[in-house]
Amino acid sequence: FQAASGLQRRAAMSPTSAADTDSSEASSSDSEGHGGGKGPFTAACNLLCRNRELCKVVVASGLQQSAAAVADTFIISVLAGTIWGQRMAVMNSTFGIAINVIASVAGGPFGRLSDKIDRRLAAAIFGLGSFMPVWVVIVFGPTEHGLWAIMCLKVVGSVGTAANVPLALANDVTGYQDREVATGAVFAGVNMLNVILNGLPVLIFLVFKWLRTSWQRMLAYQLALCILYFIVLCSVDVGSRFDSDEGMARKNSIFREMSPKNLLARRGRTRKGTDSLVPTATLPPVERFKAIREPLRLIFGHKRLRRLCASAFLLAFSGSVIMTVSGQFHFQSLGLLPYGSVGELQLVAAIGMLPGQLLVLPGYLLTGYLSKQKGTLTLFRKLIPITAFLKLFGVLLIIVSRLWFLPLVVTAESYTGLAMVPLMRLVSAVAPPGRVGEAMSAVGVSMQIAGLVGNAFVILMHPLLKTIHMEKQLWIYYPICAGLHLCAIFPVMGEPSGTGWGMASGKVQDQVVGYASAGIVARRWRARARESTLSRESDGSRRVSFDEHEGVSPGGGDGESSTESSGESG
Repeated sequence: FQAASGLQRRAAMSPTSAADTDSSEASSSDSEGHGGGKGPFTAACNLLCRNRELCKVVVASGLQQSAAAVADTFIISVLAGTIWGQRMAVMNSTFGIAINVIASVAGGPFGRLSDKIDRRLAAAIFGLGSFMPVWVVIVFGPTEHGLWAIMCLKVVGSVGTAANVPLALANDVTGYQDREVATGAVFAGVNMLNVILNGLPVLIFLVFKWLRTSWQRMLAYQLALCILYFIVLCSVDVGSRFDSDEGMARKNSIFREMSPKNLLARRGRTRKGTDSLVPTATLPPVERFKAIREPLRLIFGHKRLRRLCASAFLLAFSGSVIMTVSGQFHFQSLGLLPYGSVGELQLVAAIGMLPGQLLVLPGYLLTGYLSKQKGTLTLFRKLIPITAFLKLFGVLLIIVSRLWFLPLVVTAESYTGLAMVPLMRLVSAVAPPGRVGEAMSAVGVSMQIAGLVGNAFVILMHPLLKTIHMEKQLWIYYPICAGLHLCAIFPVMGEPSGTGWGMASGKVQDQVVGYASAGIVARRWRARARESTLSRESDGSRRVSFDEHEGVSPGGGDGESSTESSGESG
């Protein structure tokens, strides 16, 4: 309510004074968060120094991705290259479809679960699902049966992939005024840890050859990273998020869930004329599968989120196709299939990952910094054509088939992912209050569906290329994906009818309207809460339920979803 009172005071101002106040507060936050405007690196470092919990989240997310990458790079990809050979891309696409299906179906329920329980527990479940598959090699060994078991467990462990839980956790522990810089810092910090932690095995086993490379040593190293991940994750203090604006929205979400209507809907229905509860198992199927249905309703019913999901679909489609064929494309371009040794395959797999993750770090920091300076939506529109052009860089590997040129191609491919930084920030900005995790899951589901379609596209294209004797010409995927990547700009070119982009547009007038609408919703929420309290005191049988989409805070949706809710309902 203190946050709501501040918003109401801003709403009472004239537009000019409110805009001046907004500009002064923005400049003061910029000077505080950016270190006096010294640049993106200083801004990110200052934020991580001020927010230790965000630093822990970055470290935990980096450990999780590093542990998964170690298994994929040094164990799974080598097994796939030696056992599947020329079928590597097709088999990866086949299992990728299964992973996309599981992740799409489970993404919505997992995101809703992460909003209702401790976000650290959801992150622990997600991490366990990514660590578990490679452990079966202990039982089956590095054989074909072991490879099949690993891929099947990867399908099972993908339940939390679409939920973007680590990014939602970083959103929880960061104030809304710093989330643009925080998003870039998360991406950059995770990639830096990937470079360091994945580079150690390369230096020890492949470059200096201090130890003989073996899957047992790689697996022991991966287990050590898993243990560190759980330790750092448990040390994150998420209780402080209830002191922030997002915490107010999370509290309101908890209050709504504790209302009599929602409690009865969760546990069962009240029999007519009695207070006994019917078991949840007797609920209609539509009620029981509400958790799966809600993300789809959020995607198609929310005007801003619908456009962002469309852009995410196109970006993810082009990215998933390139990711599927890039491993085999690199091996074929350098003449390692089917006669490359295990050491050569490991070296190419490592070079195909580490240089890009290292050299993309300045890009992530600069993207987060410019997102706050120029506006998240404006930067997103400008990044899409630039990153689409960089996707064409992979075709040059056919002309310059040398190992020293591979890092340049991989770096260009890594920079195509910069568009995801402003996209994810926009998603958290337009999310309804208290439903950030669910909004992240909605976008994650659309990206998983895009991955499913992309993998199916690779499987269907392979026999077509084989009939025209071009099955080894995987470079053809790069210009196709670049064109689809460029199409992602069309959903965000205009403005949603009636509501616009709200505060995500970066315009001062939209921010003033967002703050004013948040104040109106806050007053309405307080009035209904007061009415509910008086009604319960006078008549215990009377219930007053709250609207699911009303909240107090500009956090979670940064005030934007409050604008949309009040505009559509009023």
